[in-house]
Amino acid sequence: MSCCACVICRLYECIRDSDPLVVTSSLLTLDTILASEGGVVVSRNMAFYLLRRLGDFPDPQLATILEVIGKYKPLEEEELFQELSK
Repeated sequence: MSCCACVICRLYECIRDSDPLVVTSSLLTLDTILASEGGVVVSRNMAFYLLRRLGDFPDPQLATILEVIGKYKPLEEEELFQELSK
């Protein structure tokens, strides 16, 4: 695995950190590194994980998290409503 790939993997791992600043910084860094490929890739699990943690983020970081969550496109509309109704 290349050095760049290792860094990217580590940044994706940091998204699960308990510190909101680490999470936000990781997402912003991934988005910059992967800009030529469309930015950070937001999976279903990541989007729902971040949705469940919204209350952990101060307002400045919350804006970034909401932008990232906005990149997730559910395969079916029903999927989104199921998660939001929890």
